[in-house]
Amino acid sequence: MCVTISRFLTKSFTAICLFAVLVSFPFAGWSAMGHSTEAYSVPFVEGDAYDPNIPEPGEFLGYPFATRPARYEEVINYFTALVRQSDRVLLFEYGKTHEGRALYYLVTSSASNMRNLESNRAAIKKLADPRTLDGAEDAREIINNAPAIAWMAYSIHGDELSSTDAAIWLAYQLLAGQDEMTQTILKNTIVIIDPMQNPDGRERFLAQLRSYSGEILNYDVQSAQHRGVWPYGRTNHYLFDLNRDFFILSQPESRARVKAFQEWMPQLFVDSHEMGPLDTYLFSPPREPLNVNLTPMHEKWSRIYAQDQAKAFDRYGWSYYTREWLDMWYPGYSEWLAYAGGAVMILYEQAGVDGSAVRRREGTTMTYRESVHHHVTSSLANLSTLARGRKEMLTDYYKEKQKTVQAVPDNGIYAYIIESGTNTARVLSLIDNLLFQGIELYQSSISFTAKKLTSVFGEQIEEKAFPKNTWIIPTNQPKKRLIDAILQFDPRMKDSFLQEERYYLEKKNESRLYDVSSWSMPLAYGVSAYEAAAPVDVSQVRIVERKDPAPNIPAAAGYGYILPGDDDASTFAVTALLNRGYVVLMSDEEFQNNGNQFSKGSFLLRKNENPPDLQDAIAQVVKETHCKAYAADTALSLESADLGGGHFILLAAPRIGVFMGPTVSQYSYGAFWHLLDHRYNTRISSLDVNGAGSYDLRNYNVLVLPSGGGAMRRAIHDTGMDRLKRWIEEGGTLIALGSAVDFITDPKAGLSAVRERHEVLDQLDLYDEVVEREEKALQAAASQADVWDYSPAEIEPATGADKKPKSDVEKLKREDTWKKRFSPYGAFFRAQTDPEHWLAYGVESPLAVMVRSSNAYLAAPPVQVPVRLADEVDLRVSGLVWPEARQRLAKSCYVTRESKGRGQIILFPFEPHERGYYPAATRLLWNAVFLGPGAGASQPIPW
Repeated sequence: MCVTISRFLTKSFTAICLFAVLVSFPFAGWSAMGHSTEAYSVPFVEGDAYDPNIPEPGEFLGYPFATRPARYEEVINYFTALVRQSDRVLLFEYGKTHEGRALYYLVTSSASNMRNLESNRAAIKKLADPRTLDGAEDAREIINNAPAIAWMAYSIHGDELSSTDAAIWLAYQLLAGQDEMTQTILKNTIVIIDPMQNPDGRERFLAQLRSYSGEILNYDVQSAQHRGVWPYGRTNHYLFDLNRDFFILSQPESRARVKAFQEWMPQLFVDSHEMGPLDTYLFSPPREPLNVNLTPMHEKWSRIYAQDQAKAFDRYGWSYYTREWLDMWYPGYSEWLAYAGGAVMILYEQAGVDGSAVRRREGTTMTYRESVHHHVTSSLANLSTLARGRKEMLTDYYKEKQKTVQAVPDNGIYAYIIESGTNTARVLSLIDNLLFQGIELYQSSISFTAKKLTSVFGEQIEEKAFPKNTWIIPTNQPKKRLIDAILQFDPRMKDSFLQEERYYLEKKNESRLYDVSSWSMPLAYGVSAYEAAAPVDVSQVRIVERKDPAPNIPAAAGYGYILPGDDDASTFAVTALLNRGYVVLMSDEEFQNNGNQFSKGSFLLRKNENPPDLQDAIAQVVKETHCKAYAADTALSLESADLGGGHFILLAAPRIGVFMGPTVSQYSYGAFWHLLDHRYNTRISSLDVNGAGSYDLRNYNVLVLPSGGGAMRRAIHDTGMDRLKRWIEEGGTLIALGSAVDFITDPKAGLSAVRERHEVLDQLDLYDEVVEREEKALQAAASQADVWDYSPAEIEPATGADKKPKSDVEKLKREDTWKKRFSPYGAFFRAQTDPEHWLAYGVESPLAVMVRSSNAYLAAPPVQVPVRLADEVDLRVSGLVWPEARQRLAKSCYVTRESKGRGQIILFPFEPHERGYYPAATRLLWNAVFLGPGAGASQPIPW
């Protein structure tokens, strides 16, 4: 439950005011240090009178309001003071950030609505699930009498400042405003104000701005006073963009918001942002591509809200626009949190001035106060529309919810079916995510057969048998739109948009896509799943909360302990054991022991190589990670590899350094940092890439280069390159991600034999031969007849017509450059793994991988390619992939590994863990980091 800060606080209002002034005092000089003192004095609400008992923001905060951005403590202190002064407001704590800052939202309405807050909330939640209503009359009663609910969300990006200050004034307006508009809003709506969705990022950015502010106001948008410095403030503590994390839910801020949102089920959701300083103002509706799960209700109300918002701006003569670049295809934005519950979602984008002032191209000056005013006006306009159209809005909301629970789905998908498989941990991780979002899940109580299925890879299956405890997600439930939006394997864009996209690519070399074109959770998690186009008729048990079974701790072992390599839970256990100093080995062959079959990449801990407390350590990691562990009483296995033989490779605990700094992508660095530090509880050293030439690299056996591009070469320079080469040759494992691969494969770097396609267009035949031989090896078959009954095949003599003409390299270069513009903006591709390579252990084949780049990499022996993209025909799994992209990227490398001296280089041209997502591909990255130093590099023998 949310924690409510009672209005009966023990501190007096005077004490709160004094504390707020003291907190703000060190920064009170901002107005004289490069912050907005320009004249903009237009009232936020014209002609309004305010209740004198409610503290005006500027008076409370101790500086002229909106002349500088309010800090986190100031916002919370002010909201707390409002609770103390009024019985029409409550403040809820709904979560905490990585840095320990509490997340709050404020709730306000009329006195009558607040007295009946819980009954009003319960009424709306009943409307959100028509199955709980007592017929149409019950619905009419709620629609006629209940206030609509609005969730006003501000500043999800920490360096987008003005919306938080707009939230402050909005709270003041609703509590103190005496005008008719405000009273109508309070009477007909309950308003939830979430003033700061990313306080860690905001505080980081404000600290940077303070550091670079001088005494003279600077209008230059390129100045650090406006931009800040790496890693900037857009992101949260681990440098995640929280506005891409809605259904991924990798961050505590996102998870807290989803949980709080489900307690209210609002009808309107506003998400307030900033954009470039020389722009004007953008608001909904969006343009195509629109997600196929958006309904006519959303289109209708988006237009109504836009018309009223435009009228509010027209009164001031302000510039604005809609639909130019904002699309609504990717359902990972925070607005989808609202749409999943049936609400209308609206996005704002204000030209940001970074708490200061900006001189615009036409010569006018935009001040911080004016940017705040724009957001205040938008917020009040939208709330007024909701208040005036309350009954119609609730009616449409209810009708839409009725459609979601109807027996026959409007898109032909009756259910999603997920098999448990061998990788239990990964399946349960997906199930936990879906349960957290309020989706109704079931498990079959018996085995059953389902019909008219489509697999994640698009195969059509007329009928398939499933075992007991298979997961079933029916779509006839209130969260249907969310279910289809995040699970559907391959939704299609309209022909009209595809024609527009093709035109922009061909004429302007620009894409109209704002984000990835595919994201399906079953594909990202690498689970075996199906869409069912017919009802699933089987006895099912609703799973409301999944509970882990009691840990199955193995008995004391005579020889050692085995952890299966095909379950991701083992990766967490092995990481913990390596970090604690235990000796772990990995199998390079399948093997049997005590009647159990184990895959390649399974893990062994021998008693005679480990401390006496090994049994206790195994019991501890089983409790912590819920992994499976098996006792082995003998090393002998006459049917497979013996546990004491050469098929078990000694792993080396990784000592990890990861490069960071201005030439490194903060998203790539942050995702890796979060994965190792937060999820795997592993120590990493963050190294400034500009100091690569001065570090003692002997401290590390793994170095990671996050995505960074060409500037990284200049940052590392010759001295750093020489030290890096020597470090690899002496046994280091270098891992490069995304655009950092460009730098590593640059022939001038002298590091890798992997090449970009455009560099070897005159050698494509050679690389085609390499792929052909790889494929033949993976499908190798032989019999006695091949050897003992050999007879040569008849080969017809070659003619001149059969000879392949010499390629025109210049023409190939032109074609390659042209085709690059059609590169995927984010789509799932089919990849094939080499089951013999340790980098692919624990990874399914085929594997769906996210590709979001124009670069295609080719490799020939001795470079190894553990994972390669599929051929041109089978390449696309989901998302927008043009034929030109298929031709360029088919059979190119997804992961490469090559020896260099005693060390190795591992390249991931496409980010396997982007946004903390794609668990299936993330396993490849874990293998590189934790298996690499032992399996692929030569470690010195300890004396």
